[in-house]
Amino acid sequence: MDGETFGQCIDDLVSMVPAMRNTIFLGAQLNPKVQVEVNKESVYGEERLTTKVNDGDEIHIMYKGH
Repeated sequence: MDGETFGQCIDDLVSMVPAMRNTIFLGAQLNPKVQVEVNKESVYGEERLTTKVNDGDEIHIMYKGH
């Protein structure tokens, strides 16, 4: 995934796999059931999309729901 922020990386991922959009997003916001980790550190709230990432960072996206 390419981007300087987590949000840009997610946009890149969704452009490659459009079917993921409805799971990851609710409208323009990240789905509250989506948990985000950057380098094994949880990222919360609206800052999830603006979290800076660097080349080589590990991004984990987990969906917690039924």
